[in-house]
Amino acid sequence: MEFRKLLKSDSQKLESLIKNIENNLEDETFWLPITEKSRENYFNNDWTYFLGAFEDDELIGAAALFFNENEFGESCKALGISFDGIAEYGRAMVRFDKRNKGIMKQILAGLLEKAKHIGIKKVIATVHPNNIPSQKILIDFKFDNKLKVVKSDKYERYIFLLDLLEA
Repeated sequence: MEFRKLLKSDSQKLESLIKNIENNLEDETFWLPITEKSRENYFNNDWTYFLGAFEDDELIGAAALFFNENEFGESCKALGISFDGIAEYGRAMVRFDKRNKGIMKQILAGLLEKAKHIGIKKVIATVHPNNIPSQKILIDFKFDNKLKVVKSDKYERYIFLLDLLEA
């Protein structure tokens, strides 16, 4: 298995993985809708850094660090923290037939290394209250569950926070 940054040339593979996830959700509120603005900036290095897991050149898992308040501003406001030095870990997805093999743990470890390397101080993550596997991964990486919110009047989320200066 190869882990690497997603490139613009991987856009079709990413869209295919997203479609796989969206078509197989057990609960539609597990997945926040993707805005066009976000989608347009998936390969903008000032906005997003996607790390992918490839098996035989097929993208089977991915997640991102988002570097802009469009993605995490609502969470920062809820936590009462500044946007400065913050990134959000999100769009975590592994193809359903490839789950429970530690793929997302390896992706998250790579993303946290990237965050430290570029000077990110804190990483936010939001998770549906019933998404126990995602919560477990965050807890394993020492994220703290800070509070519960409702995003866009529909999507319940726990907001987790990791202070990289203490990690």
